[in-house]
Amino acid sequence: SGIPPAKWPVPKAAATFGYTSREVAGTEGSRRGRSSKPRRAYVIDDDEALWVMQIFDWWVRDEWPISRIIRELTKRSAPKDHRSTTSSWSRGPVLNVLQNTKYIGIWPWGENENVRDPETGTIRQEPRSDEECGQWTRHLPHLALIDEETFRLAQQRIEVNAEKCAAHRSANGRLNGSRQGDASPRHLLSGLIQCEECGRTFHVGGTHGRYLFCPGSRQGSCSCSTQLRRDRAERMILDEIGRRMIDDPAWLDAVWDSCRQAWRQAAEQIPQEIAAVERVLDERRKAVERLVDLAEQGTAVPELSDRLHQRRQEVQELVQRIDQLRRSQGNPGPEPTLDNVREQLAKLGQLLASDAPAAAGALRKLVGGQIVVREIRREGRSRHYLQGHFSIRTSRVADALLPGDRRDPVTKEDEPEEQIVIDFVEPDPLAAESDQAKAMYDEGLLSVEIAERMKCSKSKVTKLIKRWFESRGLPVPDGRSRRGTLDRGQRIDPLYQQLADQVKACAEEGLLFAEIAGQLGCDRNTVTSAWVYWHESRSLPIPDGRSRRKNLSRKSRSPSALPDP
Repeated sequence: SGIPPAKWPVPKAAATFGYTSREVAGTEGSRRGRSSKPRRAYVIDDDEALWVMQIFDWWVRDEWPISRIIRELTKRSAPKDHRSTTSSWSRGPVLNVLQNTKYIGIWPWGENENVRDPETGTIRQEPRSDEECGQWTRHLPHLALIDEETFRLAQQRIEVNAEKCAAHRSANGRLNGSRQGDASPRHLLSGLIQCEECGRTFHVGGTHGRYLFCPGSRQGSCSCSTQLRRDRAERMILDEIGRRMIDDPAWLDAVWDSCRQAWRQAAEQIPQEIAAVERVLDERRKAVERLVDLAEQGTAVPELSDRLHQRRQEVQELVQRIDQLRRSQGNPGPEPTLDNVREQLAKLGQLLASDAPAAAGALRKLVGGQIVVREIRREGRSRHYLQGHFSIRTSRVADALLPGDRRDPVTKEDEPEEQIVIDFVEPDPLAAESDQAKAMYDEGLLSVEIAERMKCSKSKVTKLIKRWFESRGLPVPDGRSRRGTLDRGQRIDPLYQQLADQVKACAEEGLLFAEIAGQLGCDRNTVTSAWVYWHESRSLPIPDGRSRRKNLSRKSRSPSALPDP
């Protein structure tokens, strides 16, 4: 390849994804020492190279989004770079593959240099300038996996996506927003919901951030694909905590006892915490003195002014912390009373129901920092639901009620603890109607009769009966088979069938249909239906009304049969 042997042979541990290394023949004695080994050279790893080319095909040719590529790689258990600590893929490794110039034969060396920290003595790597490291860049076309045109199109699509998000990125290139813990929680369940299967914290997503989801499901590493409606989960969690914690008198007494113990513990721990903070303060002041000495000696230290400013700021914060602890030591406040605890519980309930950032911190203390959820799958259903598990202890309640930050709340082995399990699914609005329809169904009524009693359509009755069986995992009985087990296969005879014989008798007496309707207390249409049914049920021809009237002695109703004006 024209590359000096000292530059390109490398140990196996440094191989990039898609490549491996092999021994170079004839170099066994080129190194000194008893443990000398032959030199190694980069070669293409056939298995990993196929995955590299597949990633470029998905991105350039198929125009898949990064999220779909991640799911597919994880689903197919694609191998990863030897430095990876997890088997699942993420956005970073995929972008590293798409932006790596080694796959078109351009191999840079010496991009970073080692720099020793004068304060701690540790060594860290810092990037060199492009001009400085350009002298070590090598072109190795025999190691190219992707043609330059495909690589160019890949970079072009990455740039287009970056421009779409440019308005939402900060100066350092990261998307706007703070890391977890750097800012106040944006909603009540921030960082609380944890997936039982993969252990990852649920992220906010959906329209207007209304849902929480497991990020592992989008990467293909977790089967928990059900989303959690955020407002529903918040309401159900607060209702359950209020019912267990506030409405139980025994819990009120236990919380009062924990509050008094926490109050006594805080009074004892403040002197110890002051001593610990003073030790840290002494170390920070010595660090400031060392940095000032280096500055006065003119020693070249990278970012000296920034680090000196940071240490001085830490000293100032520690001094303020010590002052705060000493004020708390001098004024510990009165010992909590039962009325005070009851009042604080009421305020805590109001706080949790509010949108204040402090509500998330209070809830985190109550549940112990996490709410574990698992996906409950329902057989025969395409949609499933999530079930949450957490516990509340009296010590946690006391920690949320008392002011200040107690890192070690008082805990006892026999302290009351409530294990809470919540099914995050709304009650079925048709459950009551389904039970009502099923009760009449068991009485042997037909669907049309149930519909008349419930004043709804027959199709809704069928839907209610089907829902009742499916919600309990039972097979839905066949309607025809059920009718075969009943004493009657159809509903009670309708009125026109019940009146058929009476209508025929009145007609033989020479009464008109209108007169028959008045005599039997029904309308003329019912009389007509009864007349037709009587003849059809006996397979007789239906007499024409005009022909029948010709045989009658009168053609209209008698005046006595007419209604009063």
